[in-house]
Amino acid sequence: MISSYTTWDKRPSLYARKLAQHLGCDQTSSSILSCLRSLPATDLASETQLFLHLPFTGPNVWMPHPDGHYSEDPVIPEDPEVMISKGNYAKVRIAHISL
Repeated sequence: MISSYTTWDKRPSLYARKLAQHLGCDQTSSSILSCLRSLPATDLASETQLFLHLPFTGPNVWMPHPDGHYSEDPVIPEDPEVMISKGNYAKVRIAHISL
């Protein structure tokens, strides 16, 4: 099955560097993160088309990716499937609305 949650075809570091380069960010690791964080979300979202040509991934190359080894305060400390199986996620009510 191919989806934005499969990991075998994902290279988040490569995609982030390509996106940063396309948006004019310096290519050093510390500068990339600062630069991407400083950009409006609309700029980032509009550039997802950059990856349309990739086989199997299409425009949706982004997926939840553990950042525990990149940060002292990670957003996603381990694989999302592992976190779900451990119950380590925010348990919030989800409203289903039919129009």
